[in-house]
Amino acid sequence: MGFGGLSACSTLGDISGQQKSLSTETTELIAVGDETAFPGLVEQLSDSRVIYIGETHDRYDHHLNQLAVIRGLHDKGVDFAIGLEFFQRPSQQYLDRYIAGEISEKILLKRTGYYENWGYDFRLYRPILEYARDQRIELVALNAPTELVSQVSKNGFEGVSKAWRSQLPEIRIPPDASYKRRLQRVFAMHPHAEKQFDNFIQVQLLWDEYMADSVVSHLQEHPGRQLVVLAGSGHVAADSGIPQRAQHRIPHEYSVLISADPGLSGMAGADHTLLARGDELPAAGKLGITLGESKGGVAVGRWLRDRIAGEYGEVLPGDLITSIAGERIGSIEDVRLAMLDRLPGEQVWVELERATGSGKQVRVATVIKLI
Repeated sequence: MGFGGLSACSTLGDISGQQKSLSTETTELIAVGDETAFPGLVEQLSDSRVIYIGETHDRYDHHLNQLAVIRGLHDKGVDFAIGLEFFQRPSQQYLDRYIAGEISEKILLKRTGYYENWGYDFRLYRPILEYARDQRIELVALNAPTELVSQVSKNGFEGVSKAWRSQLPEIRIPPDASYKRRLQRVFAMHPHAEKQFDNFIQVQLLWDEYMADSVVSHLQEHPGRQLVVLAGSGHVAADSGIPQRAQHRIPHEYSVLISADPGLSGMAGADHTLLARGDELPAAGKLGITLGESKGGVAVGRWLRDRIAGEYGEVLPGDLITSIAGERIGSIEDVRLAMLDRLPGEQVWVELERATGSGKQVRVATVIKLI
């Protein structure tokens, strides 16, 4: 599906008999620990071809609710795959190799550019991926490549280079007034030129349509399988999101779930609302220094606390970090991988290189207590 479909998006066929009507009424909050309501919910979901489970990306309890639904469906013997917003379609081969046990978690994150492309603490998603790997449940990369998103963000659809134009999905549902109003509220939180709002809308369209296209491609390739989609609640429970755009491509039954805090009523576009339990990740350990990538590697900026003297002296601005806890460091991504499971109060061995006044490089080592 290329750019030609985009230019023709103003002429749409009648979808009144295909698009599922989402209730405007709020739904009852269901706790995953409810021994009556939750199994009943899973029973209902087992009849849906696609099950969308929304999230707030940095809410660990939302991800635990997603995992609870996945477990429930698997325990019922439902044959399904898991579609992931936080991996891009070109990364599919690495998800396949991870599920097959051919590569480790850290290699998966490195090869897919997880921290560069997504950036959230991977521990938020780890239980889901580990469960999928243990049970050999296929993972499906849904999202658009960073380069394509970047080009649309800078230049809009019309400015996408010829090399990338064929990667643009067909825009099945153009942005209406409601879609624009919702995005305007998000856009208004940041100072931008008016022209940029058009590109902002087009980026959201790209994400919604691209992921809808990924969903439908998987359904067509696996006609007997269901799909659980994990994505931001704004992509799945808002008007004209992924579900409606996938439904416009091929008619199918789908359900939308989100998580909400106690006392809140959820979103009108959700069929079911799960109670968010408030579970939080343990705090992550931090080095307590600012870092930046330079030509030589990862350079120390400044301390965010009192300086710490190491075995061979202080860690100084401009020092290049070459190793953390025995793991080689060449990029900020390497630092995040090395620090993935470190906790506050732990002590880590850090090796650095320092330029001397004579231009020579000397090696420096220190133990840093994480904050």
